[in-house]
Amino acid sequence: MGEYMKAKEDYIYQDLKKHIVRFRTEADVAYFVNLGDIHWGLCNKELFEKTFQYLMSIPNLYVGIGGDAGNGATKLSKSDLHEEWSVGDDQVYQLAEILKPYADRILYIIEGNHWAGRLKHDVYFTPEKMLATLIGKPDIYKEEFCFLYFNVGKNCFVHFIQHLSPKRDGVWDWVNADVTWREHHHQRYKKEKVIIEHNKFEKTPCPRIVYEVWSGTFQVYPNYAKYHGMRVGVPGCFIAQMNKGNKHKSTDLFLWTDDEFMQIMKS
Repeated sequence: MGEYMKAKEDYIYQDLKKHIVRFRTEADVAYFVNLGDIHWGLCNKELFEKTFQYLMSIPNLYVGIGGDAGNGATKLSKSDLHEEWSVGDDQVYQLAEILKPYADRILYIIEGNHWAGRLKHDVYFTPEKMLATLIGKPDIYKEEFCFLYFNVGKNCFVHFIQHLSPKRDGVWDWVNADVTWREHHHQRYKKEKVIIEHNKFEKTPCPRIVYEVWSGTFQVYPNYAKYHGMRVGVPGCFIAQMNKGNKHKSTDLFLWTDDEFMQIMKS
């Protein structure tokens, strides 16, 4: 029976391992940003470029490219082709040109419902995969979601990133990550949660604080959202600060909005 159960667990792992990214730094402090819902082609171009250049000016800061990196309007989509200031494969090439000089600091690229959601299943074209290849890192394309194991010295912080999340609370709690990054709804806020782990040697419950983060967006207020009375998206992103320490504690992890982070770095 034990071997049978282990075989089933191994079968599940084989499907999950393609989504794994492992990264390690020996810096005392490191930072991570999931840039979700950029919507290149229908974003605030100036705000995104300014934010990205600022992030890249911070030592030991690394980013992931979340879902909907490009807007990817089609004739049949809610998005309006005539509304975009960049269309088609130009979106991929232009974004690649911005990202490529910092490719060594980009840890993953995942799919969203605009680029891959509209093109991958209809015409077998995946712009996210093309983007990863254009910046010289094809292996960082992680399809639908990503498990990021980010080591700062001996401290390992687990980040789980997925784009098309339902709005309801607790959808991805089973993943048990330190930070679960959620996207798609263009809101920007964080929520602290307590999970219970178990020390099987001491036979005791171990409460631990984890975070659920909605990543924000860089998209402008599109026409289809106006027509349907959808809430205006909150521009910007969150920055995770992770400290080296000697043992993983909740006090080694902090989350700031980009506005808060800029103020902290100035002081």
